[in-house]
Amino acid sequence: MYNKNVSERWLKAPMQWNILDTIAFLAMAALALGVFLALLVVIPRMPGSRRGFLFWEAIAEYKSGRDYSDDLGLLSGPSLVQAKAEHCYDLAIVCRRKYQMLRCALWTGAVGLAGALFVFLFL
Repeated sequence: MYNKNVSERWLKAPMQWNILDTIAFLAMAALALGVFLALLVVIPRMPGSRRGFLFWEAIAEYKSGRDYSDDLGLLSGPSLVQAKAEHCYDLAIVCRRKYQMLRCALWTGAVGLAGALFVFLFL
């Protein structure tokens, strides 16, 4: 769309746009929004606790691997299972949000692609 100067079609006043100009604008906006939403999917957003035994940020707070290992050894079997289960739940919440964002990114990108194809066919 850039090589065909499609953006110039909607740089004029919106009252002068025809249907093709409007579709070109919407297609480019949808493609840009789709890329932005896809970037949001890969940006880490795990607000986990600074204390704990499984969240990477909490583990990195230890001064050494030995300190982490010593504290981990103090946990009973059921306590460790509970910590793992809670961490799995936290990861599931993060994954659900990311997959919802990915679905939005894909649908938005598909709308942009359809609009771009329409513009190319009738340009």
